[in-house]
Amino acid sequence: MARISVPPTRLDKDVARVIARRTDPPIEGGAEALTWGADEHVLIVAAAIGWLLTRKSEEPVSRLSTHVLVCSLATAILPHVLKAFVEQERPRPSHDQRPLAWHSILREIVGRVSFRSRPACRRSRIRRDAIAI
Repeated sequence: MARISVPPTRLDKDVARVIARRTDPPIEGGAEALTWGADEHVLIVAAAIGWLLTRKSEEPVSRLSTHVLVCSLATAILPHVLKAFVEQERPRPSHDQRPLAWHSILREIVGRVSFRSRPACRRSRIRRDAIAI
């Protein structure tokens, strides 16, 4: 359970309101593609492949690839560690706003809970299906 609770600030709510008003399916499609590119698993695999390919390279190149791999691992692990101590509430859209996209509808249904990434949701669905079998 989180030890620190961080409520959304006024700026968080204002930004969420502006995004909810101006988001449409084509914009969401582009944002989804960007989030796949920034997915921690994709980045770690890319960094690991780069690290393996540069093992026999000159010292500056292999040192740089090691640095990239270590940074990728650290940036993947640190948010999970912080989430154990900090509970962050996401701002809710106000009731006068028309939900324009699926995530806005989900946010209204679920409330102020932070959403997991698409890969995390997929992993839990796979686990749930495996348990059902």
